[in-house]
Amino acid sequence: MLVSPAVLEEYEEVLHRARLKVDPAKVAAVLALIRKNGLLANPTIAATAAKGDESDNRILECAGAGQADYIVTGNTKHFPETFDQSRVVTPRQFIDIILPFLARQAR
Repeated sequence: MLVSPAVLEEYEEVLHRARLKVDPAKVAAVLALIRKNGLLANPTIAATAAKGDESDNRILECAGAGQADYIVTGNTKHFPETFDQSRVVTPRQFIDIILPFLARQAR
Protein backbone atom coordinates (compact mmCIF):
# COMPACT_ATOMS: atom_id res chain seq x y z
CA MET A 1 0.00 0.00 0.00
CA LEU A 2 1.38 3.33 -1.09
CA VAL A 3 0.56 6.44 0.95
CA SER A 4 1.71 10.02 1.20
CA PRO A 5 1.38 12.52 4.04
CA ALA A 6 -1.59 14.14 2.28
CA VAL A 7 -3.29 10.76 1.73
CA LEU A 8 -2.81 9.85 5.40
CA GLU A 9 -4.38 13.18 6.41
CA GLU A 10 -7.33 12.49 4.12
CA TYR A 11 -7.82 8.99 5.57
CA GLU A 12 -7.76 10.39 9.08
CA GLU A 13 -10.23 13.16 8.28
CA VAL A 14 -12.66 10.83 6.53
CA LEU A 15 -12.50 8.10 9.17
CA HIS A 16 -13.27 10.63 11.92
CA ARG A 17 -16.45 11.89 10.24
CA ALA A 18 -19.31 11.62 12.72
CA ARG A 19 -21.70 10.07 10.18
CA LEU A 20 -19.39 7.04 9.81
CA LYS A 21 -19.53 6.33 13.55
CA VAL A 22 -16.10 4.67 13.61
CA ASP A 23 -14.59 4.21 17.06
CA PRO A 24 -11.66 6.67 17.36
CA ALA A 25 -9.49 3.93 18.89
CA LYS A 26 -10.09 1.77 15.80
CA VAL A 27 -9.24 4.69 13.53
CA ALA A 28 -5.98 5.22 15.42
CA ALA A 29 -5.14 1.51 15.21
CA VAL A 30 -5.81 1.31 11.46
CA LEU A 31 -3.81 4.46 10.75
CA ALA A 32 -0.93 3.11 12.82
CA LEU A 33 -0.96 -0.11 10.77
CA ILE A 34 -0.99 1.86 7.52
CA ARG A 35 1.88 4.07 8.70
CA LYS A 36 3.88 1.02 9.77
CA ASN A 37 3.26 -1.13 6.70
CA GLY A 38 2.57 1.33 3.90
CA LEU A 39 5.22 2.63 1.55
CA LEU A 40 5.61 6.38 1.94
CA ALA A 41 5.67 8.46 -1.24
CA ASN A 42 6.53 12.14 -1.23
CA PRO A 43 4.90 13.73 -4.28
CA THR A 44 6.59 16.73 -5.84
CA ILE A 45 4.30 17.23 -8.83
CA ALA A 46 0.71 18.44 -8.47
CA ALA A 47 -2.06 16.52 -10.21
CA THR A 48 -5.26 18.02 -11.62
CA ALA A 49 -6.74 15.05 -13.53
CA ALA A 50 -9.32 13.96 -10.93
CA LYS A 51 -12.77 15.32 -11.72
CA GLY A 52 -14.43 14.90 -8.34
CA ASP A 53 -13.26 16.14 -5.00
CA GLU A 54 -9.98 18.06 -5.18
CA SER A 55 -8.54 15.68 -2.58
CA ASP A 56 -8.75 12.91 -5.20
CA ASN A 57 -5.77 14.58 -6.85
CA ARG A 58 -3.69 13.77 -3.75
CA ILE A 59 -4.29 10.10 -4.56
CA LEU A 60 -3.06 10.65 -8.12
CA GLU A 61 0.00 12.54 -6.86
CA CYS A 62 0.82 9.71 -4.45
CA ALA A 63 0.42 7.09 -7.18
CA GLY A 64 2.61 9.05 -9.56
CA ALA A 65 5.35 9.64 -7.00
CA GLY A 66 5.39 5.99 -5.96
CA GLN A 67 5.01 4.61 -9.48
CA ALA A 68 1.93 2.61 -8.45
CA ASP A 69 0.65 -0.05 -10.80
CA TYR A 70 -2.93 0.39 -9.59
CA ILE A 71 -5.11 2.98 -7.94
CA VAL A 72 -7.89 1.11 -6.15
CA THR A 73 -11.06 3.11 -5.54
CA GLY A 74 -14.78 2.61 -5.31
CA ASN A 75 -15.12 6.05 -6.86
CA THR A 76 -13.73 5.43 -10.36
CA LYS A 77 -16.02 8.02 -11.98
CA HIS A 78 -13.90 10.84 -10.57
CA PHE A 79 -10.61 9.41 -11.84
CA PRO A 80 -9.12 9.00 -15.30
CA GLU A 81 -8.85 5.37 -16.49
CA THR A 82 -5.07 5.66 -16.20
CA PHE A 83 -2.71 8.16 -14.63
CA ASP A 84 0.97 8.02 -15.53
CA GLN A 85 1.73 4.30 -15.21
CA SER A 86 -1.20 3.61 -12.85
CA ARG A 87 -4.44 1.92 -13.89
CA VAL A 88 -7.55 2.95 -11.94
CA VAL A 89 -9.59 -0.07 -10.82
CA THR A 90 -12.40 -0.90 -8.43
CA PRO A 91 -11.71 -3.09 -5.40
CA ARG A 92 -13.48 -5.99 -7.19
CA GLN A 93 -11.30 -5.56 -10.27
CA PHE A 94 -8.19 -5.47 -8.10
CA ILE A 95 -9.15 -8.70 -6.36
CA ASP A 96 -9.68 -10.34 -9.75
CA ILE A 97 -6.25 -9.11 -10.85
CA ILE A 98 -4.30 -10.00 -7.71
CA LEU A 99 -5.82 -13.37 -6.71
CA PRO A 100 -4.30 -15.38 -9.59
CA PHE A 101 -0.92 -13.82 -8.80
CA LEU A 102 -1.23 -14.71 -5.11
CA ALA A 103 -2.30 -18.26 -5.97
CA ARG A 104 0.82 -18.73 -8.11
CA GLN A 105 3.01 -17.36 -5.30
CA ALA A 106 1.48 -19.79 -2.78
CA ARG A 107 2.55 -22.84 -4.80
